[in-house]
Amino acid sequence: MRRNLVSIIVLFAFAMPALGDIGSSILVSDAFANTVAQGDVLKYNASSGAFEGVFIDVPSRISSELLYGPNGDLYLHGGSNVAGDSKIQRYDADTGTFISEFSIERRMDFLTFGPDGDLFGSDFSGDKVHRYDPTNGVYLGEFVTSQSGGLNGPRGLIFGPDDNLYVSSRISGQILRYDGATGAFMNVFATPGGNGPQDLQFGPDGALWVAGGLAGPVLNRYDAISGVLLSTWVVPGNPSDGMSMAFSPDNNFVLVSVANSSAVRRLNATTGADLGDFVASGSGGLIYPTAILYHPRVPEPAVLLPLAVGLLLLRRPRGVAAR
Repeated sequence: MRRNLVSIIVLFAFAMPALGDIGSSILVSDAFANTVAQGDVLKYNASSGAFEGVFIDVPSRISSELLYGPNGDLYLHGGSNVAGDSKIQRYDADTGTFISEFSIERRMDFLTFGPDGDLFGSDFSGDKVHRYDPTNGVYLGEFVTSQSGGLNGPRGLIFGPDDNLYVSSRISGQILRYDGATGAFMNVFATPGGNGPQDLQFGPDGALWVAGGLAGPVLNRYDAISGVLLSTWVVPGNPSDGMSMAFSPDNNFVLVSVANSSAVRRLNATTGADLGDFVASGSGGLIYPTAILYHPRVPEPAVLLPLAVGLLLLRRPRGVAAR
């Protein structure tokens, strides 16, 4: 028992400092350059929404998509308005220190990692989805070919629990589903309509959440199996062509960036009740918020499993042997 106790204490000694900081801040990418942020990635307190500083300095560039990679690094996509100037940059997720740059000539909007670890990006102007090697940025070709299944202006994309790819087709107002192995069109999964579906996420409730805002910001929730609409929640703010979501580590809240309002809104993730601006309009020089991430990253269940096992061992009654 003493040996088990010592092992658990050592395990917690290494794990708890990191776990105690989980989700203590949020990172917001600013897609428009200005005299303060200059398209940087900004950092805010996850409890109060107060501005804490610039996390990644991206001078003279536009930061748009921001996500964690399977290797734990932070991937940032952005570029200037110069044709062909579009890059994915890799940063240390703890410090924001630059690691490497992938030079990519294809302009993309949203990024996601597939079950195989490859990186996928939506190409709004080309009506397709590209695929890349995440370790070196080598282009692996078109995963979803141009206008496949009626794809028109792709924005958000995500692999679902069925390992297939879901893509928001903003101009056609649809969520399209593609075979996760081949990229072949499968079906129209849902039809949000003319409000311009953008970011897609499978929420803690298992539903597919869709953010859209051309006619006014809304969150739509769809059954992940049938595609049936479960609810529509209005997000106060100006009609917007830039929206994304992030769920709080405890799954109680969902943050929504409303780009044309220069703010991040917070809603109750169960009822949809609007809780007001979480990041105030223009805070820290924020102009056009796009991607949102909680930081540090919430660990995967596999990381927390040893801690749970340790607790069970610690709570085992005296004299009861482990099976």
